[in-house]
Amino acid sequence: MNFSFNKKTVLTNLVLVIFSLIICMILLEVIVRVLMTQQETTVLCIYEEDPLRGWKLQPDLDTSTADPNGEYSHLIQTNSRGERSPEISVSDSQFLILGIGDSMAFAHGVEENESYSRLLENSLQEKGNDVVVLNTGVGGYNTKQELDALESYLEEFDPNLVVLQFFTGNDVYGNLEDSLRYDVIDGCLTSKPVEGTGFKYFLRTNLKSYGFFAETLRTVPVVNDLLMSVGLMSKKRPNVYMLSMQNPPTAEMQPAWDETERQIERAQDITDAYGVKMIVMVIPSSFQVYNEIAKNALVSYGLTEEGFEFDFPEKQIASFAEGKQNLIVVSLLEEFRKSDKKLFYEKDPHLTAAGHALAAQVLEKEILKQNIS
Repeated sequence: MNFSFNKKTVLTNLVLVIFSLIICMILLEVIVRVLMTQQETTVLCIYEEDPLRGWKLQPDLDTSTADPNGEYSHLIQTNSRGERSPEISVSDSQFLILGIGDSMAFAHGVEENESYSRLLENSLQEKGNDVVVLNTGVGGYNTKQELDALESYLEEFDPNLVVLQFFTGNDVYGNLEDSLRYDVIDGCLTSKPVEGTGFKYFLRTNLKSYGFFAETLRTVPVVNDLLMSVGLMSKKRPNVYMLSMQNPPTAEMQPAWDETERQIERAQDITDAYGVKMIVMVIPSSFQVYNEIAKNALVSYGLTEEGFEFDFPEKQIASFAEGKQNLIVVSLLEEFRKSDKKLFYEKDPHLTAAGHALAAQVLEKEILKQNIS
């Protein structure tokens, strides 16, 4: 059997195939960018630049936010100082509690009156205590930024107690991050470009669809192995919320723990210098509270429970604060594990109103126990 070979026809078909692939890639990129743009409409553009902390909340905000998964929606209002808290006017007779932290303290996901700060204030006042709680939480802060903010507040106010919120999910790893890692553009936090080289870096930084489809292709073992062998795919990194539960810490996490210990030492120095007590309230992640979530996560990353200790973050923080006179560590883990209420959102890592309510109860119990209200 004879086959005729027409170079012109073959070349034409090859050009058409390449052209079709390029068109498909362009269409996929457009579709992914449109989808990402729709998701970005939920990004909170509520910040302004701060020379020391990188960013802070804008003053006099009156806006709202809604979770793209439909789990919550709430108002965001700030006072004239840029705090998600009522205007504060403290008399000499009032007991002032200064709350600092990140988006957990800010109470992302609930209304302001459902936050643990406001619930704590209301409950203490109902018991006859002349207490005011000022919530200064700002989303995205690491411990260094929180303590930078604390020092500026201590110079202006004279609080009787400081509550430092620490979230085990990402606060440890976050302590490796630079406080100037974001630019504030039109009120939004925008990651600064990360330097890199190589073809994979080019794809990741220029094609939004690359990252989108890379995660999908990971679910096909043969394709995943092939892309890894040619350098277009790297090994899937465990969820950052799980990294802090590794005992002993990995080479990646040990510097994060070292920096966290340094910040706890700094917290002690600050409380000593200003003569104020501090409660470090340690909020666990849902991976620690619910065994099923942790086990499913381990399976999805191809890991076993070996090397993971789900209460390791609490033990570490407690050891860092041991023997420090003005620091009191309060862990929510035990009470959260005993609760039968929905304390976290399913897809969003933040606390629900029930989670904030339980946090406020545990915090109030410790304050009354220590007789510092």
